This record gives sequence, structure tokens and C-alpha cells, in this order.
Amino acid sequence: MYGFCEDDTGAALAAAVQNAVDQARAAGADYVVLLAHLGQDGSPDIWRSDALAKRCRGIDVIIDGHSHQEYVQVMQDTEGKNVIITQTGTQFSSVGQVVINPNSGTISASTPAFGATLLREARKSGDPAYVQEATFGRDANVQDAINKKVADVEAQTGTVIGKSEVDLYAFEDDNYTWAVQAHETNLGDFVCDAYLYYATNAGVMADIAFVNGGGVRANLNRGNVTKGDLINVNPFNNQLCYTSVSGQDLLDALELSASSLPESNGDFLQVSEGLEFVIRTDIDSPVLRSGSTFVGIDDAKERRVRRAKLHGKAIDPQAAYTLVCHSYYLVEGGGSYSMLCKNPVTLLGLDNDALMEYVQLNLRGVIGQQYANATGQGRIATQVGPDPDPDTDPDPTPKPEPEQPEPQAPANDASDPKPFAPTGDDGALKAGAAAVAAAAAVGAAAFATAHAETEDERA
Repeated sequence: MYGFCEDDTGAALAAAVQNAVDQARAAGADYVVLLAHLGQDGSPDIWRSDALAKRCRGIDVIIDGHSHQEYVQVMQDTEGKNVIITQTGTQFSSVGQVVINPNSGTISASTPAFGATLLREARKSGDPAYVQEATFGRDANVQDAINKKVADVEAQTGTVIGKSEVDLYAFEDDNYTWAVQAHETNLGDFVCDAYLYYATNAGVMADIAFVNGGGVRANLNRGNVTKGDLINVNPFNNQLCYTSVSGQDLLDALELSASSLPESNGDFLQVSEGLEFVIRTDIDSPVLRSGSTFVGIDDAKERRVRRAKLHGKAIDPQAAYTLVCHSYYLVEGGGSYSMLCKNPVTLLGLDNDALMEYVQLNLRGVIGQQYANATGQGRIATQVGPDPDPDTDPDPTPKPEPEQPEPQAPANDASDPKPFAPTGDDGALKAGAAAVAAAAAVGAAAFATAHAETEDERA
């Protein structure tokens, strides 16, 4: 889904891009603008947009994305010609523009904080490739059509379907860093619970539901909850489905999910109620990959995920469990989760429909205090260092209580089954002992009489 032309040097990607640029030039393009989703900060060196610019020729502008930065840069290509690279942040935090002026031969890019201008060979008006600049305004008919469509959409998405007593989080407090891609959050809990109950409402006895952190895209604030709010949480209209998976495949999926921590990852899994486990973040991940393909688990290494339980019972590697998730994982094996798509699936509805039904039907219109904790309900815990208990059995059998020794009768009275504790009152002790002796005598006489009667009945 995200990778192509992968090799150890980045040469394959550069060759593919160069081929596309050459085709564009051969078809008569005077300018080539490369739209990229490569980024710079946080991206591997061989995939960065500035690295690609240096390995190609014939590109005038690279409009970049992915790393959510704001910049305008000038880099030199393989022929020593300047190339502009620009990116304008994320979520409309800023707006940039690129202006190509064939009349003056200039190419400029700017954002609120950065700007740069290149000078290309100016073209003359007699040149067939000359493009006359024009001032574009908004067409009244087109704008009217846009306004009507916006009103129609808002009439549907603005419908209030419930309310929330709490704020549910996809982001950290900075409202920028993804929380849902790095650790459990209350919004991740809510979404997975919605998937699970959506299947239950359809008559499916599902055990577990997953959602990838990259599929949860917006906070859900307290107050009225509209259809649009829940669509913003799951905006991709992913197809939900369910399938049967083994306990071992579930454990391997959790191990893959934990492999990038503490770094955030769009394929980090949020999980539904009843599933609990601990991730040890101070040891290397044992997950084996070939490129973006899951190969298996290195048995020579410790697993990061431990004490995985469902409703208090250890996940049984040999057992079968019913998993609810979207088709990207369960059908396509996206995110390297090929272990989850071994068996046929049954389709359900869309992911955001599940959120709406969960609020209206299961929560009766109120997202309540059960989701009050921003970091969730304690389904996913992290641990540094070895387990405090050396017993690695994830569900140990309770140890029996030690047997109490039989009380010993006093040496001077073998018939007393349980001596009295000293009270400091010799008279009370003697009286109590006499009472016990008398009761024992009565009991013995009663047993003898009953025994005799029994013998008579047998005769």
C-alpha cells in the first residue's frame, strides 16, 4: 500500500521517477511538477524528497508531504540545476503557493514563513510553448453548485445522534502528535468496542476487534455528537468484516503491532474490551520482515508482548477466535498483517456506521464515564525490565493453602480434641474441661445405643 520500488539504496525509486519525468518531457511538457509524499524529518535518508531531487534531472518543483513540515528549499539536481522543494505543514496550518510564470521565466514558491524564486529561460510570445498569464476569478455558476453541495452535505452530517460526557483523543495534548498511533487511548477503546458490538448486533459472537491507529483521524469532543463528528473519526469508509483466526496468529499480530514502539506507527493496534496485555519496550522486537512482508517471529529472542488475556484467560495459541476489523487487514493483509487473512471473511457495514450504531443503540445516546480516562481502560500496558514474577505461566493455577497441622490433645487428657486457650482463670479452665468430658461421655453413650439398634435391624 505504501511501498514500491524498494531497495537498499533508493536507486529503484529514483529510476522510476526519472522515467516518468522523461516521458513527460518527451510528451512536450515545458515544466515538471512532482507531487510527492516523502517528507524529510522522520523519513529514511534514501526516501527523503531532498535526496530524490539530487538523484534526478528535469524536475522544476517538488510539492512534498508526509512529514507535516513547512519549508521552501532549493536543491541541485544531477545536472546542477536548481529544484524547488516545498511543503506547507498539515491540517491547513498554513497555505502555500507555487507560481510558474512562462513570460518571465520564473518559478517561485512561498509559504507564510518561507519563499524562494528560480529563474528559468524566459520564453518569447512567438514561441509556441509560450503561455499567456491570466487572472482567474470564481465562476458564479460553479460557485453556486459548490454552495448547494456543501449545504446538502452539512444537512446530513450535522444530524445529532448523541452526546459525549468526555473528550476522546486521537492526538496528544499538543493537538498535533498522534497518540492513537503510539499507545492506548480512550478513543481507540471506543472505536474497537463499537466494531465489536456492531458485529454482536448483527448476531455474530465476536471475541475481539482491532483498529489501526492510522485509521482513527480526529478527536471526539464532549458535547453533542453528530454524524459528521464520527465520520471524521473514521473518514475512510472502510469495510468492516469478521473472520476466524488462531490464538497464535492473534499473538503474532500483537507482536507486530508492538514492534515499532516507542516510535508511533499507523499500524499500531487499538483493541476492544476484554483483551489485556503488556508490552516490554526495552528489548528489541523479534518480528522478522522481508521488506514490508511479515515473515515470522525470531524464536531466539524474547517476545515483547506478554500476559495476553481475553476476559481474564490466557490467549490459547491453539484455539480459534472471531476477529472483527476492516478489510484492509483481514482481506488484503495490509500493514504486514498477513497472519490475519488466512481464512474467509464475512462482510459487515462501514466503520463509521458502526460508530453511529454503537452510540445510538448500545450506549443509548451517551458516551459516558467509562471512557473518561484519556489513556484508556488499561488494556495495553507497557513495561521496562523483566517480569517481576519469575513464573512465566500467563495464567497460573492458584496455589493451595498450606495444610494446618491437626491440634494435639493435652498429654494428661488424650480424649480432649481441642484444648482451651489459657484465660488466667483456673476455675473456668477446670469447669470447661469438665463440661467437654461430660459432653464426650454423652456422645459416646448415644453412639453405642445407635450402633446397637443398627445391629438389631441388620439381624
